Amino acid sequence: MWRKLSTRNWRRISIVLVLAFTMTMPVSAQNQTYVVQRGDSLSRIAARFGVTLQSLITANNLINPNLIFTGQVLIIPATGGPVTPPVRTYTVRPGDQLRFIAASFGTTWQAIAAANNLVNPNVIYVGQVLVIPATGGPVVPPPVTGDIYVVQRGDTMFKIARMFGRDVYNIARANGILNLNQIFTGQVLVIP
Repeated sequence: MWRKLSTRNWRRISIVLVLAFTMTMPVSAQNQTYVVQRGDSLSRIAARFGVTLQSLITANNLINPNLIFTGQVLIIPATGGPVTPPVRTYTVRPGDQLRFIAASFGTTWQAIAAANNLVNPNVIYVGQVLVIPATGGPVVPPPVTGDIYVVQRGDTMFKIARMFGRDVYNIARANGILNLNQIFTGQVLVIP
């Protein structure tokens, strides 16, 4: 029933499927997408599509324009118009936890973890850009008051509290930590 298809036939089938798929997709007069290929750079992609490097960076909310990866889908802005990013994002700040970020957007930490493919939702880092599923309101980041400390290997909540001369439970409360034994290297803590 099934016969072996040559490479040429596979290419034909692939082209037909891609054309059929793209014809069913809504056409946008403003933006298009591009999948980053091996060896690409933002400046090459910008030149290829005739857009400015800055508009490409803005359209994709890129914090580090030197950091793109193969398979990443980029928004290519239409030339000459304002660019609106298709998704909301949030940049993690000191003291943030996924559940607080979720609450400020009116969503769940599980939805944010799923949208960002987070293996461990307890591991987020300052400067990380999270995609926020479109289910909530405006962001109101929690205020950061006090000193900032980055957890080092071998640290415990009690050791940190003793180092700063503070009550361990106040530090835990300020950072939304429910289990004093669940801190990790690199975690940023606010020391009230």
